[in-house]
Amino acid sequence: MTETFQKFDDLDWHSGDAPNEIQAAVHIALVYHWLRSGDMLEGYRAIKRLEEKLSPTELFIKQSDGQLVSEGMSQEAVSFLSDYYSKTYLYVIGDQKIPGIEYDEHYEAPYNILDSWKNVNIAAKFLNGEYSKWQNNSKNSWRKLFKR
Repeated sequence: MTETFQKFDDLDWHSGDAPNEIQAAVHIALVYHWLRSGDMLEGYRAIKRLEEKLSPTELFIKQSDGQLVSEGMSQEAVSFLSDYYSKTYLYVIGDQKIPGIEYDEHYEAPYNILDSWKNVNIAAKFLNGEYSKWQNNSKNSWRKLFKR
């Protein structure tokens, strides 16, 4: 799918700040599962048996070693995450700006997101909206470029 390797996030980058491995990776797992649900990752189809036994973050760590990388992503997903992940998502998730996401008040952001399939679904709806806005902005940028 994409040729240039990029690492957007890694649970190891958060290990010194987060209270545990799961909390270090929940915010990354939300994006990972959104990519899976939108068929933007090669080779990561829904695995119902594992989803029934593991939390979303446990499944993310098991399938990706806790890394959100461009390998296997569609080019459009890589472009979106290049523009969005570190510039917007980390601030949105850290400021608890996703409506409906459930948080654990015992931890600091972004390590306070509850590890649940409900939160995955809520984040997916939010990310779908952000992705649509990004697509519209990208199309409008090209239109402006050619109108000159």
